[in-house]
Amino acid sequence: MKNVEISRKLDELLLLIEQDVAIQEYKEIENNLELLDLIKKTKKYQQTADNSYDELNKHPLIMEYKEKLKHADDLLQHITYLLESEIHKNLLMISKR
Repeated sequence: MKNVEISRKLDELLLLIEQDVAIQEYKEIENNLELLDLIKKTKKYQQTADNSYDELNKHPLIMEYKEKLKHADDLLQHITYLLESEIHKNLLMISKR
């Protein structure tokens, strides 16, 4: 009996939600043909952009640039490590005085 009552209450709640003004306005917008057309065009342009991005990433100059950037980052990380180590060593020497 309780399940039937819960099911009935849920149906009533769904009906009230469906009648809500915001939901009705959303449905009108969602079914707008102009909006649907814009969504299709946007997806098409996004696919084109994705393909162009993939093509650009495979270009030899971009690949070389990324490799050089990775090496520069590795060098920067190493220099940072050396500086931190030196500072830490000096702080330890100062604290032992």
